[in-house]
Amino acid sequence: MNNIDFQYDDEVDVDENDSKEHSSEEDSEWYQRSNTTEPRLSLMISTDGKPIIKSKRTRTKIPPPIREDLNNVILLGLWHGPVAPPSSLLLDKIVDNIKLLAATGINVYINNKIIHFMIHVQLFTGDFPARAKCNQLVSHNGFYACSRCLFDGLRCSKPCGKHTLYKWTDFIQRPQKQRTQQHINTCAQQISAVNTNVFGVIGISPLSSVLSIPDQSTYLLSEWHDVLKQNPTALNFINKCLDDIKYPHTFNRRPLDFSNYTKWKASELRTFMIYIALPVLVKLRLNIPNCFPDVYLSHFILLFIYIRVLRHFDDRDEIKNMPKFIHIYLSHFSHLYDPCKELYSVHALVHLWQQVEQHGGLAYHRYQRGLIIYHSMSYSRRQNSNSYDVCVKDDSNPMQLVLYYGRILFFFYVHHKPFLFLKRYVNSNNILSSLMKPIEEVSSWNMYIDKYYRVVRHSSFELLILSCSCIVSKCICFQLDREFSLCTQIELETEHD
Repeated sequence: MNNIDFQYDDEVDVDENDSKEHSSEEDSEWYQRSNTTEPRLSLMISTDGKPIIKSKRTRTKIPPPIREDLNNVILLGLWHGPVAPPSSLLLDKIVDNIKLLAATGINVYINNKIIHFMIHVQLFTGDFPARAKCNQLVSHNGFYACSRCLFDGLRCSKPCGKHTLYKWTDFIQRPQKQRTQQHINTCAQQISAVNTNVFGVIGISPLSSVLSIPDQSTYLLSEWHDVLKQNPTALNFINKCLDDIKYPHTFNRRPLDFSNYTKWKASELRTFMIYIALPVLVKLRLNIPNCFPDVYLSHFILLFIYIRVLRHFDDRDEIKNMPKFIHIYLSHFSHLYDPCKELYSVHALVHLWQQVEQHGGLAYHRYQRGLIIYHSMSYSRRQNSNSYDVCVKDDSNPMQLVLYYGRILFFFYVHHKPFLFLKRYVNSNNILSSLMKPIEEVSSWNMYIDKYYRVVRHSSFELLILSCSCIVSKCICFQLDREFSLCTQIELETEHD
């Protein structure tokens, strides 16, 4: 199944009181490379498989940021069958149409006038199997599987011998050449009946004529579970923590039962890794000391910072700070986990910051407009959801941004302007970074940890009346004990809907 997302790159009018978030995508390298003064539509093409089953939780996957508006998503192709079709059969006509649109542009009727738009392909994305098939590269478990570099990989040693490993030590000892579209085209020309695979290229991809595959085609829990299952009390504790978390009503899938993590959907895994894992592990160590190796948490800190920053950031300079985090993470990976786990999916992390630099944050978010709905404790239909825990800004000091966390008790209007009655928690002087340290010292790690998780004293609070314009975002709160909680902002809520 192929989707195409249209992004209108002309100015967007957003009401003053609406939440507005710009992605770094507009400033990204690949976006700026094709930037013109003419109105333009940027296309993001995605593909994925979808099981044909009847379930109220099964829905067409629409990548952000356009999932808020179905009118901006076009289903380009749909294949129904027991096996996937060849990439040429699936993509040839689609690519031909895109090339025609790119050559001629398109006229769109807006506000009683016709505007001519140029067409630009921003990127193609999908999971590993889908990308390999459409890019005409070997599967993610083969040699030369990386679409960004010419790292060949090697087979793991016997008695296993079943995995193709992409070891960090080999990667840094032998600097790898970067893939280019020209190299891919040359390899495709050398393919024959005898030589069916040249540097991981297995054919000519239709996508090659509209984009650069290396630049525009983008992409532990088992060890943790093996440790925790030795201590049923610890495993039950984590499951109770997961059960106790209340998410906003827009979180359609929520990670539950850590024992069944292998059955979690990607959205559940994302929620766990971005918001939940760190505070749950900290709470576990505080309540049941020595049940979980500190080194795993010290190692995970680096991956957490790397992913959460690349997902969404306010300053593009932060991207340049991220390689050091993933390099240290990968350098220790094979010492902590089974060597057979150092697969292409681990190696691909090293290229993630480069893709973000070219295309913008992982969440692809451009703007929000009137889409965020907040509840209050007085709302009778909220059921088990939590859209009332929020982060608010203190407007009393315009020279300095001060954030607080609290719970909305009810809303009301004065002269047609919305206000909220807030139970605002007291910010604690304690910091989360004091409870942990990375596996290897890296500058600014504690700044990121304390930025994403604020310790508040929920046992102490004050009741305030604030304008609704003070709301920054919803948040997820984790109670550490009877006095303190951890609060983390949900920066891009519509990503989870």
